[in-house]
Amino acid sequence: MRSKAIRDQIKSRTRQAFGKAIWPHLFRDCAVTELVDCAPEEIGIAPDLLGHADLQTTEALYPGGRDEGACQGPGDDRHPTPSGSAGDIR
Repeated sequence: MRSKAIRDQIKSRTRQAFGKAIWPHLFRDCAVTELVDCAPEEIGIAPDLLGHADLQTTEALYPGGRDEGACQGPGDDRHPTPSGSAGDIR
């Protein structure tokens, strides 16, 4: 199965289950955000989860977790739905 087919299946099945399509990138982002917030000392594994070449890239994109309010709830607007893709969560 090609990566596009896997992405399409994830979008389709999450739309069926939750009423909104969830893109695979969001799962990856959520995992690292949780890691940074709850176990910042383990940030060294994040580049592998994200596909980053080095830790500096990860640290630039996920600076501190706790200071950024990483465990916010449903009102969190750090990942707004891009215009033109209503119903998809990225």
